[in-house]
Amino acid sequence: MHERIDTNSAGAELLARLPHRPPFLMLDRISDIDDTGLTAWQQIDSRHEVFVGHFPGFPLWPGVLLIEGMAQSVAAYFIHLHGELAVDEVPVLGMVDCRLLAPVLPGAGITYRVETIRCIASTGMFKVHASDAGRSCARGRISVAIRKKAFIVSGEGLRDR
Repeated sequence: MHERIDTNSAGAELLARLPHRPPFLMLDRISDIDDTGLTAWQQIDSRHEVFVGHFPGFPLWPGVLLIEGMAQSVAAYFIHLHGELAVDEVPVLGMVDCRLLAPVLPGAGITYRVETIRCIASTGMFKVHASDAGRSCARGRISVAIRKKAFIVSGEGLRDR
């Protein structure tokens, strides 16, 4: 039996623990957190300034922002699994392998579903799916790790091994 979490408080707490803030926080709400995965939500505001330039007369939500919402959903779930982060730690992406399947239009309500593929210590691989009203918009696999901020700034985390 899956342990259910009070998603009103736990979801809000996870959003607060992400290192993102508006205007770059893509997620509006997190729910359905258990040992099988997490579901997050994003309402695409039809008045968002990105639609002015992407594309005039034919507004589309940029795929890179959809993938960012997927990545933030993965980071939130990994923080849930990993536990409290130290002040000097942040979740960082490793590998992103995503497919954009359908355009996202202004006013869309995106549902992100994250499920664990595997976790080892401070690194995890997850599958993630984005949909709008049941229509698949994107799917993929994203890895995330917990790293010290100093490690990232030093450039060590960016070099080939």
